[in-house]
Amino acid sequence: MKHKLALLLALVLLAAALVGCATNPPVATPTPEPTQPQVTETPPEDQDPDVTPDPTEPSAFADQLDGIWKALLAEFPDDYSPMTSVITITAENMEYYLGSADVEMLDGCLIEPAINAIAKCLAFVQVSPDADIEAQKTLIKDNVNPRRWICAGVDPENVLVDNVDDVIILVMDNDHPDDMLAAAKAALAEE
Repeated sequence: MKHKLALLLALVLLAAALVGCATNPPVATPTPEPTQPQVTETPPEDQDPDVTPDPTEPSAFADQLDGIWKALLAEFPDDYSPMTSVITITAENMEYYLGSADVEMLDGCLIEPAINAIAKCLAFVQVSPDADIEAQKTLIKDNVNPRRWICAGVDPENVLVDNVDDVIILVMDNDHPDDMLAAAKAALAEE
């Protein structure tokens, strides 16, 4: 009886293995029709109006700041290691990164650790020359979310906003925000 039961169990396991490993014909999944992105602002004349900037690709503004990024990363090597992300701030993600969609931004980018549990951010936002720079700084300072990272955040006292000419600098850093802001301002003033 035990031998018959063992044989029966072995056959059931063999049948289950064969059924589980059987190949099924591929099922065709319908591909959705691509949709046109909504353009909320008038793009520059040299930009295709149907193309939304990819926030993972550095903007021309970020390229201009490349030397500043490198100098700051060299000065604060432990803050943004092992990897960093340079993110283009767009009309679509402005509210997430700056706290408001009402910032009169011409261009913007930020650098932060690629690991989302490290709460640090350094952003540069170029605003319109006609904008009230103090009002724009207050708008960012009052609305930016210092707890937007997973399981981490920045003390609101360590959220600093200042400017050099028409470029607003946002620093969110619990370790040494004053030093980071001073270094960013000095590097930007040299450009």
